[in-house]
Amino acid sequence: MTANSSGVTKRLLENLLKDQQRRADRERNMPYAQKLRIVDKLMADGELRVEDAKQ
Repeated sequence: MTANSSGVTKRLLENLLKDQQRRADRERNMPYAQKLRIVDKLMADGELRVEDAKQ
């Protein structure tokens, strides 16, 4: 037996879009210094790739 998944897909998309908008609003309102700290931490946590080493 199969169920119609269009309602589930529509709700999932709506939830994903709401979450994306909420994160975008939070980031937009975040102080610039805090954004820089987050980017610095992400860069420090990331592993070195071959493309990065060439520069």
